[in-house]
Amino acid sequence: MFFILSKILYYFLMPLSWVIYSLMYALFTKNTKKRRISLRLSVGLLLFFGNGFLVNEVYQLWEVRPITIATQTPPYDVAIVLTGDIATTNDWLAGRPSFGRGSDRMWQAASLYKQGKVKKILISGGSGDVPGVLKSINEGQLAANYLRQVLQIDSSAILLENQSRNTHENAVNSAALLKKHYPKGGRFLLCTSAFHMRRSAGCFQKAGVIATSYSTDIRSYNREITLDNFYPREQPMFQWQVLMREWVGYVIYKMMGYS
Repeated sequence: MFFILSKILYYFLMPLSWVIYSLMYALFTKNTKKRRISLRLSVGLLLFFGNGFLVNEVYQLWEVRPITIATQTPPYDVAIVLTGDIATTNDWLAGRPSFGRGSDRMWQAASLYKQGKVKKILISGGSGDVPGVLKSINEGQLAANYLRQVLQIDSSAILLENQSRNTHENAVNSAALLKKHYPKGGRFLLCTSAFHMRRSAGCFQKAGVIATSYSTDIRSYNREITLDNFYPREQPMFQWQVLMREWVGYVIYKMMGYS
């Protein structure tokens, strides 16, 4: 129930939803003064959430900064890769997987393995879709298959946990798998998107896994003062959507004691 409710709450809190609520109120209210206020609010929301400069500043404050392990020895035992926008399968592509922005988590871990910086890769995650609403794709299985079949990473170097539906389950299920393979503990890297690292690291720590944060999929960039960055666009609105979903998840996880 918590899983489904969290998905529903997400849609109600999207920035675009706020604009729609305000416009709908302006459309149906009979109060002229309130209609003007609602229309002004709608324009204000579009200007605010469409501002690329502003959302980038917020991302710079929120994202966990990336680190490098190029000079560190010995290698880490496992790079833990959380799924989520890693891979999807579209029917019109005849089952061929396409990769989302979150796939940087997988590419970075594969690169570390090829460089000898990690000994194994743990893929954690199944499907995050609400059952019966969307065609579920098991991202963990797709990612593991790609590592083996395309990137030619030996099967013995890949651990797979493909039942998790959210970050809390990622941590709990991964902890159980790591305890089985490393009963005396080990050196672990946690690979997930920089904006998602705070919640992820908290969940894994709560589950008893001490891991070094290895941020990937960096979405902030060097500050740019340009007209294009201030002119309202759809991309900043999507970036706000991603960030606000993460904030809601972070707060809920704290309340639930998951992190």
